[in-house]
Amino acid sequence: MKRADGTGCITKDGYKRITFGGKRLLEHRHIMEDFLGRSLDSREIIHHKDKNRINNFIENLQIVSQPTHISEFHSNKPRVF
Repeated sequence: MKRADGTGCITKDGYKRITFGGKRLLEHRHIMEDFLGRSLDSREIIHHKDKNRINNFIENLQIVSQPTHISEFHSNKPRVF
């Protein structure tokens, strides 16, 4: 049975996964691709500025490199949801 576009779930990591065009996608990556008008490179990380992994408004998303994401956003600070 095919899933309807827009349906989805929350992954075990706390991200929203949706169905779009018959494919299952992470919503934040899909939103950024749509905003940019291109596919994301697998090395492009989409950071949630407010650290809320289901707040996928474009204003809350930014592209960062993996080294930047690790050094700036994965310190010992507690995560906020």
